[in-house]
Amino acid sequence: MAKKKISKKIATTTRYPTYVKRVAGKGWGAFCTKRIPAKAVFSISPLLVLSGREARLMSESSLEAYWYQFGTKGRALAMGLGSIMNRSDEPNCSYHFSKKDKTLSFFALRSIPPHEELTHDYGWSSAAYEAYGIARKVPSKRG
Repeated sequence: MAKKKISKKIATTTRYPTYVKRVAGKGWGAFCTKRIPAKAVFSISPLLVLSGREARLMSESSLEAYWYQFGTKGRALAMGLGSIMNRSDEPNCSYHFSKKDKTLSFFALRSIPPHEELTHDYGWSSAAYEAYGIARKVPSKRG
């Protein structure tokens, strides 16, 4: 039996194991089982790119809060951790889109210790946060 070639992209996503659990006041959240070094890619989520019609239907459903902006007019739904991770005003990770591969790669902004929740900045406007009832810290002005 011939060996199957394993995608390098898939292999990088399993180097830093993660798990999902309920988080009080947030719903589901994603966590790491071991330390993730700063700048390390720990998850690559395939993207389901939506047509305009699908995006409109999604905006009228409970999935509305789970989409990502894809290009200037498109929307995409991330599979895997991409749709589970919560936001933070002090995120420990960020992401990079690949339009070519239709993937969303998450990487650590700093070293993340085991069992810390993985969070990122949604990049929403203040109005969007208010529409979802999400409290957001406003940086204090120091003078």
